[in-house]
Amino acid sequence: MRTCICVRLFLVIATTIFVGELLAAPDEPTRWYVAVDGNDENDGSEKRPFASLERARLALRDWIAQGGSGDVEVLIGAGHFELSDTLVFSPADSAPPGATITYVARPNAPATLSGGVRVLNWQKSGDVWEADTKLQGLHRSLFIGDERPTRAREPDEGFFRVAQAGADQRTRFQFDSAEWPNPTFEPAMELVFLHDWSTSRVAVREVNAGANEIVLSDPIGANHDFFRIDGFEPNPRYFLEHARAFIDEPLEWFHDQDAGKLILKLAVDDSPDRHSITIPRLECLIKIVGEPNKPVRGLRFRGLRFADTSCPIPSGGCAEVQASFFQRRKSADAPNLVGDPNAETGNLRLPAAIMLEFASECAIDGCTLRRFGGGGIYLGRECYENRIENCQLSDIGGCGIMIGETSTRTSADGNNHDCAKNVVARNRISNCGTILYGSVGVWIGIARDTQVNDNEIHHLPYTGVSVGWCWDATPTGCAGNQIVGNHIHHVMNTLSDGGGIYTLGRQPGTILKSNRIHDVLLNAGRADSNGIFMDEGSSQIEVCENTIFNIARSPIRFHKALENKLSRNQLFTAPGVEPFTYNSTDPANITFVENEVRERNPD
Repeated sequence: MRTCICVRLFLVIATTIFVGELLAAPDEPTRWYVAVDGNDENDGSEKRPFASLERARLALRDWIAQGGSGDVEVLIGAGHFELSDTLVFSPADSAPPGATITYVARPNAPATLSGGVRVLNWQKSGDVWEADTKLQGLHRSLFIGDERPTRAREPDEGFFRVAQAGADQRTRFQFDSAEWPNPTFEPAMELVFLHDWSTSRVAVREVNAGANEIVLSDPIGANHDFFRIDGFEPNPRYFLEHARAFIDEPLEWFHDQDAGKLILKLAVDDSPDRHSITIPRLECLIKIVGEPNKPVRGLRFRGLRFADTSCPIPSGGCAEVQASFFQRRKSADAPNLVGDPNAETGNLRLPAAIMLEFASECAIDGCTLRRFGGGGIYLGRECYENRIENCQLSDIGGCGIMIGETSTRTSADGNNHDCAKNVVARNRISNCGTILYGSVGVWIGIARDTQVNDNEIHHLPYTGVSVGWCWDATPTGCAGNQIVGNHIHHVMNTLSDGGGIYTLGRQPGTILKSNRIHDVLLNAGRADSNGIFMDEGSSQIEVCENTIFNIARSPIRFHKALENKLSRNQLFTAPGVEPFTYNSTDPANITFVENEVRERNPD
């Protein structure tokens, strides 16, 4: 009996010690599980995972409403998840106070969230392949694996040149018959027209072969006079896209809306069965949308792959103004389209794969984002202290990352409600602007205290980093942004009048520091392209300790800029090229301190 009592006493003491150690250890997060072979009728445990992130979101919402607390992880297994709808997170999906909710790929388990559908059941038809698709709308993107095949175009590479603009300068022009000796017309044909720093995409109404004339359904360019056909140069560049007759090379494709078919040309010895072929269906994969004074807080996405979004351009066409913003037009699908008094701008912009509004302390970390028709990640209205880190963004139709708005938001009591204290760090951003060439790698509009640090930004048709959105020195909410330690190279590859870094407007406290900018070599339009271009109203900006080399024009250019300080920059110029160019800028406005200019590029 005494032995039994002693054993019981020992077990009680041992259990007490074990429980004490367990309670002293750091709390483990609550975990839910999602797997491609799961079931949304399951309980979300590791053995009985959900099948969708939407089901996990709803389960978490119930758990939070019932008083759940502490950090949460939603572990997502390997596989390809085709989203049927955009995942929308509201304030009810916020993390518990002081905690985070992390949607994360399981270790060594690549998980892709796709807004597209796989195209199957291809049939050979002559020298092309055809597949049925029930998707509505005009599609501008198709993906074969991680490649974007060419939407059937003429010419196959490069551009045509306008021979002569029509009388109205907007809706018709003559083409060069030597460039296009066998003109054709199809109702779905689209013109892609290049301005200095932007793109127009409009439908073709008629091709008059006898007069060598192209007639458009909608005007080229936004309202400003310089967007007319020959507003920047007398013979601007263009190409024609999306006609079945243009399919003459492998990896060209066409979407026949009337027949509901995709037509794809492959090499003679190739077959669609050897590839994963995806057409985007969703415009947006994830929306995190809070409310004024009630943001969505504490959501994180880590180690995931996001892919396959569409490019919804209205039927009235797209006249890009700058940085993937385009003119709001009435059209057949939007006959009463007018400015929204609650919107930030009179212009439209491409939607992004991941969009945040009224969000704080959210993060996108270590993710891969690619194959998008629209933009990558947009932090819109009243986004505070969010982070985009360690991600790879590539093959994106619009801008890679956008932060802020195009106007300053101030409440009745005078408080500023612009985006603030967001971080973009250690990302690799490339090949943006595949649909709208005027898109940029990282765009900061009206925003405060943004940090864009230690990113590599490269191979873009236009600017690497753009900061500010006001064409004079009027005070705005843009201030204190830091563009530091970035490697920006091989930008301005298609358009002109931009640079590795581009600034606009009065920005007290903004710093461009320790950036390495190089290989800005093409000047295809009228205006120069530069390492740093400080455009209209740029003022109260400090530019220091940057290294700029292998630039075809001046490493730094000013246009209607005001007071700025440049110190300890290293500028390497091409023979006969000045280190600075002043367009309508008084050099006396610029303070220069210990800048070094050389004619030989660094080793």
